[in-house]
Amino acid sequence: MRTPDALQLAAALSVGCEAFLTNDHDLERVTDLRVRVLDNLLF
Repeated sequence: MRTPDALQLAAALSVGCEAFLTNDHDLERVTDLRVRVLDNLLF
C-alpha cells in the first residue's frame, strides 16, 4: 500500500467512517474498514 492510501485510510478510521470509497481494487484487502470500489457499485 502506498503512503497516500495509508494516510487516507488512517484518517477515515480516525474519524469513524463506516466506508471508504475508491477505484483502487488493491484496497479491497483492507479489513479494518468497509472498502467499496466504485466500479463494482456502478451499473
